[in-house]
Amino acid sequence: MDPQKHGRLSAREQEIVELARDGLTNHEIAQLIGLAEASVKGVLARLMRRFDCQNRMQLIAVVETLRSGGENGSA
Repeated sequence: MDPQKHGRLSAREQEIVELARDGLTNHEIAQLIGLAEASVKGVLARLMRRFDCQNRMQLIAVVETLRSGGENGSA
C-alpha cells in the first residue's frame, strides 16, 4: 500500500482507529472524544473505503502497517 496514494491520517482519524483497535464500540469512542456516534461511524466507513477494507480489523491492520512503515521511512 502506497501511503502517498492514500495520504496520511489526520490526528482525529488516528485517534478513532486507535480506540477501535483497543476494542471500543462506535458509541464508546463517540462518548470518549465528544463526537456523535454517527460521526465516528462515518470516519471509520470513509477510511475503510479509502483503504479498500471490508471491516474494522482490516482497517486497523492497514493503518498499523502504514504507521510502522511511516515511522521507519520518514524524517
